[in-house]
Amino acid sequence: MRPNQFVLIAALAAFVAKFWIARTTIGTTDVFLFGVFGEVVGREGLASAYEKFAIFNHTPLVGGWVAWLVSTFGGRPQDYALALRVPGIVADFLSVLVLLRLRQKTGRPPVWALVLFALSPVSLMISGYHGNVDPVLALLLLVAAWMCVERKPLLCGIALGLACQIKVVPLLVAPIFAAYWWQRKRFARFAVAACAVTLAGWAPALISAPQAFARNVLGYAGYWGIWGWSYTLRASGMQIFQKVGMLEMHAAQKFAMAASKYLIIGSALWLAWRRRKEDIFSTLAAIANFC
Repeated sequence: MRPNQFVLIAALAAFVAKFWIARTTIGTTDVFLFGVFGEVVGREGLASAYEKFAIFNHTPLVGGWVAWLVSTFGGRPQDYALALRVPGIVADFLSVLVLLRLRQKTGRPPVWALVLFALSPVSLMISGYHGNVDPVLALLLLVAAWMCVERKPLLCGIALGLACQIKVVPLLVAPIFAAYWWQRKRFARFAVAACAVTLAGWAPALISAPQAFARNVLGYAGYWGIWGWSYTLRASGMQIFQKVGMLEMHAAQKFAMAASKYLIIGSALWLAWRRRKEDIFSTLAAIANFC
């Protein structure tokens, strides 16, 4: 059996397992929240959802997607929960195919790493059970990096712009791609494509609810107190860091969240420029490890 066949078998086994989990479970609170958001978007419109829910921090595409799911599978919660998770399950499988193509082009990563990636228990729980759109985001960023290897700045920009339709976190790594293409004197095609696709997808929110979109989505600072740096501060026992959530935070919590955000953004910009001559994957790994 060829090495690539081992990877494909692992990916197919993971696909079946995730689909079975999605078919037989409802998922986490995120599945319920997406349903609430989708119902409001479908009934009252996207702008109303941004105004009504401060925790609605999703892009117009995701809002429209969950609204369609609610209208299509209303009254059938298990079918709705399955449909919500199918894109993530498919995205995981496609990510393996992209990595196989990259291995064909570059000789990396090794087969054993691809098998472990395909069978990752973290991926199993996120795509099969959790119920969010993160795997689709990961696939599109992977495609954007792949297009750097293929030397196709236009397609790289399109993939990055599409990733921004899933969440705004790709803006964090956008400087890495920008610096990469700037160094190779092919920045214009990448930038035009990325900006055009991003703005076109965000247009419904930017036109109908610009302030709420900026507050909920572009200004999103995370959920305080249950992981990372905010968990550490909460574990200190200091009263000013004890409130859990993302609304009505203490001034000290807001300051810590803002400082963390600006530190990450600054680090991304610094690493993007400093490593602009390096291959794109090592730079993406560097920002992931640094931040």
